[in-house]
Amino acid sequence: MKKLIADLSEFQEGIDFAQMKIEGVEGVILRGGDGTYLDKAFEGFYQKSRLRELPTGAYWYSRAVTAAQAEAEAALFYERCLKGRKFELPIYLDVECDAQGSLGRDGLTAVILAWSQYLRQRGYLCGVYTWPSWFRDKVHMEKIGHLERWVCQWSSDRPEISHGMWQFGGETNFLRSNTIAGYVVDQNDMVTDYPAMVKKYGKNGYKEEKKMYKFYEDVPSWAQGAVKAAMDKGFVNGTGVEDGRKVLDLSEDLVRMLVILQNMKLL
Repeated sequence: MKKLIADLSEFQEGIDFAQMKIEGVEGVILRGGDGTYLDKAFEGFYQKSRLRELPTGAYWYSRAVTAAQAEAEAALFYERCLKGRKFELPIYLDVECDAQGSLGRDGLTAVILAWSQYLRQRGYLCGVYTWPSWFRDKVHMEKIGHLERWVCQWSSDRPEISHGMWQFGGETNFLRSNTIAGYVVDQNDMVTDYPAMVKKYGKNGYKEEKKMYKFYEDVPSWAQGAVKAAMDKGFVNGTGVEDGRKVLDLSEDLVRMLVILQNMKLL
């Protein structure tokens, strides 16, 4: 899966979202702010992305050099940008400022973990944006492995570090024009199906998708015996009839429970 994603801030204020789609953009990542500053284009960009049905993510350019400052940035981001909205792409922490580069692995890792923990506890799929060298040399990768990676490498060569999003160009772009809809835009290649992931697991304002089995024939073969036993004993009666078949509307969790009960010889 490869999709062209544009990341936008107030520096692209006025860009035409309809024209972006015409030129191949399939999603956007919006800057929420920088340190304690709120990006003045965020609200308008978010509304336009909804109108054009573009998968949307958000990022925060961090200035934090302590865990406490990182948590404060996350709280501001949540309250002013994320709360009450839905996002199909991850919520990223952008770490690249000079002060953070001097923190050492322990310090920068602490910043990342404090920021992401605050938002993950509120149901967000979080990630980190930075350069390959910072991922390699300035953080403890083993401690942030649960976070998505957005790697910045302005090159025609894909980063060696595993990633779900690759920023391949901005003012310098070796793969395509550096402009979209008449504006110089940072451009990204998304290789992970984040919209499907977000919706499946109920992140970023979405509710977790529950797999349902409408008819007996829809139930996996490994569970049909347990469901049949439950139907025979009247534990499962269905909710009606459609096309001559009984409508069961069984959740995957219930089906698994019936299998467990059968294995325990309680069904």
